Amino acid sequence: MPKLASAGITLNESITVENLLYSFSRQDYEAKPFDLLVFILGTEVEREPWGRPFCSRAWNFDPECIVQTGDYVKILQRLCKIADQPNVLSEVEDFVDIESGIAWLKYKVDNIARTWPIEQYIDQWDHNIQIHT
Repeated sequence: MPKLASAGITLNESITVENLLYSFSRQDYEAKPFDLLVFILGTEVEREPWGRPFCSRAWNFDPECIVQTGDYVKILQRLCKIADQPNVLSEVEDFVDIESGIAWLKYKVDNIARTWPIEQYIDQWDHNIQIHT
């Protein structure tokens, strides 16, 4: 992982190679070294104790997890943490109504209020989020 480490992407404290090998074999990682490793670094360890991210500077999530008010707040907070700027935003709030396709995100940065209306296009298989600023 030296190349990733040079970009600041390292295993969190107490996360071990054994945690990586719990979900995938060494052969799996070696077959596509960066694909699988970058994917898994953005997730959480898949065994107890739960809720332990492999790496605080990487994140892998499914946009289909956006289903209710508060989801965009969590996403924005995580992105700020990844950027090592956890307190850069204030007064963060959102609204999500999947049924009506209405969603928005509000926050302040440098004491300047920002609002992003978010249009959601939902079909029977998936929903794709398009952000318009």
